[in-house]
Amino acid sequence: MELEVQTALRGFANTQAAIENRLTTYRGTLVVFEGVAEVFERGLGRIQISKEPNMSRRIGFTLIEVLVAMALTMFIMVILSQCFVQGLETFRVLKAIGDMQERLRTASNVLRTTTSVRIISRPSADRATLTS
Repeated sequence: MELEVQTALRGFANTQAAIENRLTTYRGTLVVFEGVAEVFERGLGRIQISKEPNMSRRIGFTLIEVLVAMALTMFIMVILSQCFVQGLETFRVLKAIGDMQERLRTASNVLRTTTSVRIISRPSADRATLTS
């Protein structure tokens, strides 16, 4: 029984040491966060928010902002134009396929009509010569 108590005490001591290590880590993290919060608060203290118009405030865009906006607009326009061109090409191909199917349908109807008329319109004398 004494051995079990000693083992339990060692396990408790190991657990207590692990908890103390984690607590030290958390305290260090908390100190870092407190430092960041302090720097942030000091930084906000320097910013002066006033409702009066400030003459040093920017009125327009910088050249870099305008160039970036133009580049992005051109990039989007190129993508859209390529989509439009691809759509026109697809429409042209599908229209050609539809026209070809229509011509084939017309030709098959003409052939069907022509062959059925010849079979029906044969005189009986021709049949007699064909069978003999």
